[in-house]
Amino acid sequence: MAKKKPSRVQSPHLAIYHFQNELNSLRKQWLELLGCQPIPGWKPPDRIAERLQRTLSKLHATQKPEKDIAQACRQITAGGYLVGSALEWRQPILGNASSVSESRGAQWRLTVAWAGLETLVHSTIGGLNCKHLEHLTKIADLEETIQRLPPPSPKMRNLQQARQWPMTGDKPAMLEYIGIGKGFAPEMLSRWLYEGKPLARAYEQLGLAQSIRHATAHGALSSSCLVSWGMRPALVPLTATIAEACVGIFRALLRNPSPN
Repeated sequence: MAKKKPSRVQSPHLAIYHFQNELNSLRKQWLELLGCQPIPGWKPPDRIAERLQRTLSKLHATQKPEKDIAQACRQITAGGYLVGSALEWRQPILGNASSVSESRGAQWRLTVAWAGLETLVHSTIGGLNCKHLEHLTKIADLEETIQRLPPPSPKMRNLQQARQWPMTGDKPAMLEYIGIGKGFAPEMLSRWLYEGKPLARAYEQLGLAQSIRHATAHGALSSSCLVSWGMRPALVPLTATIAEACVGIFRALLRNPSPN
């Protein structure tokens, strides 16, 4: 019987805890399948390589999986480890105890989790554009449990002021301020943060997580800005979605596809 997925409505924190436990179990099964830790120079046995080649062919968005199966296995293992490490950070906080320090911890937990998912997705699905993210949500069955993500509260005064900043070319100045470029992920951030629209689909929320990660990792989105713009409540649900996507990929990897 398939495991019942946790309710995000009740608590995204509990969802993260659930997915952490399941991911730990799946990662253990993954290493058991490989027979060892896939260190540099390791090669999978032929029967395992053939099985994984079939699996990756089914998972890849364009049916052109990584030809070097050993390299793919190393990336998959590393990606799962990064996501798992992020989820172990139960009460993330960076700095002295304050709302900003707590938000900074949640912000960097999301950033580390996304880095792991990105590594995992590149080695299995092939990329992170809109098409790839839609494909990922199908593989991981994310639409079944995803909850609508509301935009930041319009009562946030600093957010309202930032939305009134003059345009920078064809881009809102508030997005230019945090270093957001063009593409699907920045479009999701603009829709949610600047236009104040909810994101109802899993691939949209993954795009938002990707943008927050990039803005954070490049030092453009400070935690104080994130708090003053009302973005903090989205961090835990987005991290839960990243975790669920990772779990979904490992579930798919561990299925044994038929030779045909």
